[in-house]
This record gives sequence, structure tokens and C-alpha cells, in this order.
Amino acid sequence: MQIKFTITKVLKEIVLAITSFGSAHAFISKHKLWKWVFITGILYTLFLLICFYFFGKTASYLLDEQLLEQSGLRSWISRINSGLLSFLLSFTLLVIWLIFALCYLSLAKYLWLFLAAPLLLHVSQIIAQRMGRVIAPVNNAFYRSWISALAMALRNLLWQSVYLLALCLLALVPLAGWVVPFFALLIECYFWGFSMIDYAFRARVLDYKDAISFSGGNKGYAMGNGIIFYGLHLIPIAGWVVAPFYAQVATAILCEQVIVSPEKN
Repeated sequence: MQIKFTITKVLKEIVLAITSFGSAHAFISKHKLWKWVFITGILYTLFLLICFYFFGKTASYLLDEQLLEQSGLRSWISRINSGLLSFLLSFTLLVIWLIFALCYLSLAKYLWLFLAAPLLLHVSQIIAQRMGRVIAPVNNAFYRSWISALAMALRNLLWQSVYLLALCLLALVPLAGWVVPFFALLIECYFWGFSMIDYAFRARVLDYKDAISFSGGNKGYAMGNGIIFYGLHLIPIAGWVVAPFYAQVATAILCEQVIVSPEKN
């Protein structure tokens, strides 16, 4: 019963997080925040294109040149001439490529969070002000919050690396390893949403421990935000441009609703 309740709770939170993107669009339109959509989005898109370029180079070298050619695996499969082995090899390579892509995506995400921390923090404060939140001026508050945000990103990077390492070991298990990319993607979505929740809490001048507690107790909110964020990447350029700012606004709205009016959720 407890497991069923937990799954139901997480699914409900995912749905609420997904629907918050509709509220984010209305919020952006109402407050005319399109400038920040494009500033954040264009910088993110340029960053993403650079990452795609290096990923293509790295993946080709590791999988094609090292794994298949240098190991002799490709010539060995050709000599055996087995359709079943060729299929299993192709499918395994696809799984390995997906895992590699997710690991690379994860590292790219944290690099973006490091480099764009001042912009993300500034944007989160703008969103909070549009919501009517008064941010009291504190000496070196922005600098301290920036350093704290970087520390949070390093914390999440460490934990996500532990989970991904465990999944990589599971990927070596026949058949069971085929589901690894799915769980790795869910973990990636969760930690992206976690980062957005962290910025939403910072804008409310709440302690970083509050963000950790909130994300840990409401995993569906973080996961749902990440699902739509990465889903928007399926729309080339346009989706990449709107994804980061919409994710921030959606998280801020969701956190505002849950914290201020929890009885509605």
C-alpha cells in the first residue's frame, strides 16, 4: 500500500509540474518577459551546439575507432557472419551510445549551471519580483548565493555520478541493462528539476537545505520539470531557446503554489 501511495504521489506531482509550463507561458506573456526568454535561450542554444559538436567527435572516437576497430570486435563479428550476434551487437552499441549521451548530457548540464549561474540567479530574482516577492538587499548577497549555487551543483553532480555509475554496472547485465537508458534519463530529469527548484528557493531567500528537503520529499515536481525541459529539445532551435527560461518560470510558479497554498495541491 505504501509503494502504491508513493507511486501515485509521484505521478500526481509529475502531472502538476508538466501543467505548470502552461502557467509559465501565461506568466511570461502577462509580464512581457520575452527578452529574458531570448537572452537565456540564445546563450543556452549556442552552448548546446558547441556540446553537440564535441559529443559527436568524442562518441565517434570511443565507439567506432576504439571499441569496434582497435578491439577487433567488428572484424570478429564479420568473420562469424551471425545475424543474431550482429543484432545483439548493434542493440548493445545503441544502449552504450545512449548511456554515453546521457552521461555527456549530464556533464554539459552542470557546466551550463556553473557558467550561467549569475544569469540564472538574476533571472530567478526577476521572476520572484514579478510574483510580488520583495528581495531585501544584503551585503554580498548575490555573490554568496552564486557560490552557494555552485556548491549545490557540485553536490548534485556527485550524487548523480554515483547513480549513473551504478546504472553503468547494471548495463553490463544481459537484457536487464537494456532498461538502463530509461532510468538514467529519469535521473537526469530529476536533477535538472532539482537545480531549478534550488534557484526558485534562492529567489525566496530560503536556505539551501529547504531546497534539498523539498526536492527529496517531492521528487515528482523535479522529475516533471525535467521531462518537459528535455522534451522541448526534440524541437530543434525553437525548443532549445524557450526550454531553460520556461523551466525556471514553471518551477517558480509551482513552488509558489505548493509553499503558499499547499491545500490546493
